[in-house]
Amino acid sequence: MSLDETIKGAIKRAQGSFNNCQYSVGLESGLISVPYTQTGYMDVCACAIFDGHNYYLGLSSAWEPPAKIVQYIIQEGLDMNEAAFKAGLTPNKKVGSAEGLVGIVTKGKLSRKEYTKEAIRMALIHLDK
Repeated sequence: MSLDETIKGAIKRAQGSFNNCQYSVGLESGLISVPYTQTGYMDVCACAIFDGHNYYLGLSSAWEPPAKIVQYIIQEGLDMNEAAFKAGLTPNKKVGSAEGLVGIVTKGKLSRKEYTKEAIRMALIHLDK
């Protein structure tokens, strides 16, 4: 529910997957509070690349989910998959593993995979020195 929490989630995933390798990657999407938006929130994906000592961070573009989705997440504690299913936007209870809610609301113009790759590319900038 915050940028801090989203980044910490990506860091924890990267750290947890680091095992006898040069780099590990952690990804986490989350709602962050954004002023002047209609719902007060936007979704962003954070990427953390870990080399055993340092973290290299990147973020995707942020987008505002439909108000009903934000309401289900904030008021009922649902995750994005559950909220999208409950709102009737998808019959897929694991939409995050497929096109993602961003894929649904953009009518396929931006998939969750591409949205996630954006965060990864931004984190990789640090390694391309």
